[in-house]
Amino acid sequence: MKDEGLIQHVYGTVGPTLTFQNAITRLAHCIQMLSDDLTCFQPMFDYVHVDEKYFYICKAKQGYSIVRGEATPARYVQNRRILKKVMVLMAVARPRYVVETGALFDGKIGCFTFTGSEPAKRSSRNRPKETLVMKATESINRNEYVRVMMEKVIPAITLKWPQSSKSMPIRGQHDNAPPHSRIDRDEAIARAASSDGWNISARQLRKPAKSIDDMVANIEAASNDIEWQTIGD
Repeated sequence: MKDEGLIQHVYGTVGPTLTFQNAITRLAHCIQMLSDDLTCFQPMFDYVHVDEKYFYICKAKQGYSIVRGEATPARYVQNRRILKKVMVLMAVARPRYVVETGALFDGKIGCFTFTGSEPAKRSSRNRPKETLVMKATESINRNEYVRVMMEKVIPAITLKWPQSSKSMPIRGQHDNAPPHSRIDRDEAIARAASSDGWNISARQLRKPAKSIDDMVANIEAASNDIEWQTIGD
């Protein structure tokens, strides 16, 4: 019967089980995105979209295009089950033309990494002992997320945001991951986001990398190469 077309093989996806309260909350969020006359959606010029992603220094399995008889490129790591990775946070807003300055705001707030520096414990052929080495933050918790927001994201927003819209509320849109829990109620972030007249509220790898420094440089270069016309896609 399968050959005759009476039976076909399909895949079914699992969806979330929504309660009545969940549905009401989603509907209320959608209504907030409508204009006052309910004819169109808000342009969202006052939103900064923030999201994070892990980038690995290399893939455990990589495809290559080789000619017949050519050997597959060999790659080696200390432990193939534990590949180096770094968490990267990207903040973007909607691009726009700023009438007051006659310039284009490309919407790229910045690309920020969860990294730190510490002195090397021993010498190697690449660098002497005590040289500062970039290390990826292993545990991304709420405190670390708040630190990056205060030290990197908020200063970048105040630096790159059109000054003509400084007094208008700026909303940071992020997902509901555990490190983001109640971040809009954090007093330290509230003080940093409301300083100097601002009103901010909380709502890669195409190049090979051998170290965290190389990977961070590749990610930042990829961020800079993004065309501003595609940010809203």
